[in-house]
Amino acid sequence: MLGFLGRGFADALRVALPLLLGVALMQVPAIMHGYSAGLLQAAEALRSDIGQRTASARRHYGAVGEGDEALLDLLRQREPANAEGLEGSIGKARALRAAHERIEAAMPALRPVTALLDLSEDPLGDKRAVLRLALDTHVPQIAFDRAGILWLVLGILLGAFLARLVIALLAAPFGGRRRAAR
Repeated sequence: MLGFLGRGFADALRVALPLLLGVALMQVPAIMHGYSAGLLQAAEALRSDIGQRTASARRHYGAVGEGDEALLDLLRQREPANAEGLEGSIGKARALRAAHERIEAAMPALRPVTALLDLSEDPLGDKRAVLRLALDTHVPQIAFDRAGILWLVLGILLGAFLARLVIALLAAPFGGRRRAAR
């Protein structure tokens, strides 16, 4: 009886784990799309703030010249603390936009890998915050595009391997498969 239950459990694990992992990994391209869009939105929000600061500086100080550097030079002379904050915002906006462009330049199936590599270079945590938002707002979906299918297949293969590993680890204390008596 125990052997029957064990085989049933092993069969269920061999079927369920690859399917579950396949569907879970199928979500990766959609999450990365949300992450990439979030990077662009965050960069645009920062650029909007920078534009408002530039307009304010023009109202207070007159002609400020074109570009971020001209504004920063003026503010460094008159308002060093404001210049430092603005310089940080400009750097963040550039970094977020550059990350978005790197991700979008990659092949669709490799965008998640590109995003993970890019996340490793995030000293201030801005990109991680965007990723957390993308994860929080993600709605699971089944996408039968090339990237989704590739990640589905990868999940099925990984799930099949993990299922065999779990079954082997659980069967080891019981001596593995018992040979039938002849």
